[in-house]
Amino acid sequence: MIERAIKLRDAIELYVLHQSRTKDTASIIEDQLTPEDWQELVDLRDLLEPMKTLTIRLQGNATTGSHGALWESLGAMELLLEKLETKKKQYEHLPSSHFKACIKLGWKKLEKYYQLTDESPVYRAAIFLHPRHKWTWFRKHWRKSHPDWIISAKIAVTALWQEYKQRYPPTFEQQQHHEPDLLDSFMDQDVEGDSDSEIEEQFSDEFERYAYEAVAQNERDPLRWWRDNAWRYPTLCRLAFDLLAVLAMSAECELDIELALVLLDDGVDEVLDLVLLDDGVDEVDVVLLDRVDVELDPVLLDDGVDEVLDLVLVLVDDEVDEVLLDRVDVELDPVLLDDGVDEVLDLVLLDDG
Repeated sequence: MIERAIKLRDAIELYVLHQSRTKDTASIIEDQLTPEDWQELVDLRDLLEPMKTLTIRLQGNATTGSHGALWESLGAMELLLEKLETKKKQYEHLPSSHFKACIKLGWKKLEKYYQLTDESPVYRAAIFLHPRHKWTWFRKHWRKSHPDWIISAKIAVTALWQEYKQRYPPTFEQQQHHEPDLLDSFMDQDVEGDSDSEIEEQFSDEFERYAYEAVAQNERDPLRWWRDNAWRYPTLCRLAFDLLAVLAMSAECELDIELALVLLDDGVDEVLDLVLLDDGVDEVDVVLLDRVDVELDPVLLDDGVDEVLDLVLVLVDDEVDEVLLDRVDVELDPVLLDDGVDEVLDLVLLDDG
């Protein structure tokens, strides 16, 4: 709304000027924005813009390992804190104002949630298990300001790995390594740096070996990297997949729940109405019918349950019409009912009576 108002500033001011000349609406002049008000709106827009961008970025379901993945949470909060701290310094010596209070309160709230991430090691572990970042991200962001945080992060993530390693030891098949043949050994002689076999001999623990290896600077899809390297890290890749499956926000899950139309506030009666079968009901709820995509002309049934059954299931010689069943999303294993109406009633949650 702020962005829209700024774009239409000239039109808004022209409208206020025009209305202020009309006697009946002269009071609108009291709500006219001053140049200082417009500048504050611009400042608010600039302050909220990165928050909007990151919120949209983290609302996804991270099908490619990003845009909604857990490893992005800590970095997003770190980025927003830097933005707010810069604004705090900028307005530190200026007179108190509404905008200055917004900055302080926003920073205070975000700092609270940032500190809460210390209660679980998964936020730091998720960044470490991204092959593009590992411990490098922590050194870049915390080495100067909070070097003790790096030590705490390593202790917490290592403890998580030790617990996970005991819970999910690798199977015999996973422990089998690819042995280089004669040509592989010859070709590896020209490869700069430590070969995989030399690193594996130096570090028997998956966690230590992964941490020692250089970051994959060009890899932006951690899921793909872990799929390709799962044979090298049979247990660590399981931890990585578990953490990468955690979403940064619940927005995607909440949207799925809303679209599922599972939460009905009025209880079982509306569920029965939803499938058009409520024992003794003479009228069908048109709104609920729309939600199951059933087409009706007038939806007034005067003759009770029998006509409802005919409408929804259409009994033909004691058999159920599969085509019409598909229209109301009723799932049947065998769709041939040999015993007549009683079994149909059981099927759609009606008592035998």
